[in-house]
Amino acid sequence: MRFLFIYYFLIAFFVSKNIFSQENNIIPYSKNVSNDTISYWIKQNKVGFDFTQIAFVNWNAGGASSISGLAKANFVRTYCRKNYKWENELIVRYGLNKQEGKELQKTDDVLLFNSTFGYRKDTLTNWYYSSKFNFNTQFTNGYAYPNTSISISKPFAPAYLF
Repeated sequence: MRFLFIYYFLIAFFVSKNIFSQENNIIPYSKNVSNDTISYWIKQNKVGFDFTQIAFVNWNAGGASSISGLAKANFVRTYCRKNYKWENELIVRYGLNKQEGKELQKTDDVLLFNSTFGYRKDTLTNWYYSSKFNFNTQFTNGYAYPNTSISISKPFAPAYLF
């Protein structure tokens, strides 16, 4: 039994190590590279899905069995050149939960866009004069559960712009 545990642990360790390893694809500035091939944009993409299940069988202390999922994505684009820096970020999350004896409920609903533009006087300083744009809203209707006949919020209502 102990051997099987160690065996599965080692397999999980090496598989997860290979899944999360990645190469840095940033092209360094070189005199041999023409200006047409240099990109000043840095791109990052993260997409994920979380899945959770809770099962209570012969449980006297209370609680209800449930199953839930959360889909999430984070996209970042950063432009860096000379004295300018412009960073854009899009965050998207949507989660659902189904409990025993209850209907399907929304647990997370986010659509968020951030944009920051910065300018610095010279390349010797790290101090930027910056401006920020923020937009925050949701995808679907929100309800005061268990009442799903009247929605308390709708897509893009509310929507916050700063």
